[in-house]
Amino acid sequence: MSLADPGPNTPRSGFERVGRSLRLVLRRGEPAPAEPSTVDSESNRDIEFVAFADDCLVTGMLTMSTERLTDLLNTHDEYSLVNVQVSSLADGRELDVPEVTLLRDDLLLAQAAEPRGNVARRRMTRKYGIAAQVGPYLLRGHLHALPGSDAVSSLARRKTMVPLTDVWVDFVAAGEPQHRHMSTAIVNQDRIEWIVEDGGEPVVFRPRGVDGDDPGPESA
Repeated sequence: MSLADPGPNTPRSGFERVGRSLRLVLRRGEPAPAEPSTVDSESNRDIEFVAFADDCLVTGMLTMSTERLTDLLNTHDEYSLVNVQVSSLADGRELDVPEVTLLRDDLLLAQAAEPRGNVARRRMTRKYGIAAQVGPYLLRGHLHALPGSDAVSSLARRKTMVPLTDVWVDFVAAGEPQHRHMSTAIVNQDRIEWIVEDGGEPVVFRPRGVDGDDPGPESA
């Protein structure tokens, strides 16, 4: 996204999207009505959320209406964050805005704090070490899949947003190499450029087939 100030004579209703950048919406007056939720409002809670986009990091608070963040990200194709800070990867400039509408197409990778998922819903899976390139981010971590399966091929049967665990992310921000660890990260597999299982050859990623069951860990 462009972090340039729109200027005093530019309407402050939002910033223009640039390429595959974020759509920023600066709320004025009454907030927009929330979408109906299938979860009782008392079950909703706010979590700290970090979105990795093509050219910036977006940190804010996200209201959870599902047990798992993975389920929320797969159920909706845009998400509202509040109390947001946007940091440019190009030069490190930061922009504070009250609210951001983030489109799933612009979300390459997501990091969130707890809560963990329901232990009773966890399935028996095996951890497979993988490396992947997602836009400007190089990932190394663990993909959870059914024992004996081809972990990379199994992605074609899973939904768009896939959780990884014990993830290291390498990228460059303001000219400086960054090496960040996440206990759980959720990857937009539509934005994966290549992926490789430990000991294998890089696989150029192809479009997924029909969405299927997600056997991933219940921690996100």
